[in-house]
Amino acid sequence: MTCIQTITVQDVDDPIAICPSDITVPNDLGICGATVNYAAEATDFGHFQDLKTLWVSGSS
Repeated sequence: MTCIQTITVQDVDDPIAICPSDITVPNDLGICGATVNYAAEATDFGHFQDLKTLWVSGSS
């Protein structure tokens, strides 16, 4: 005897972005910009996800 069952899991909760606080840094010597490192994450109630950002941490 075989029994087949379909189980559907619905994720109805929106993820939450965990953004860094405001950052103020001076420009790098001789450059009109600065390299800034920061962390940004998102969570979906216990499952952390990579968060795609417009600017990559460590870029200038």
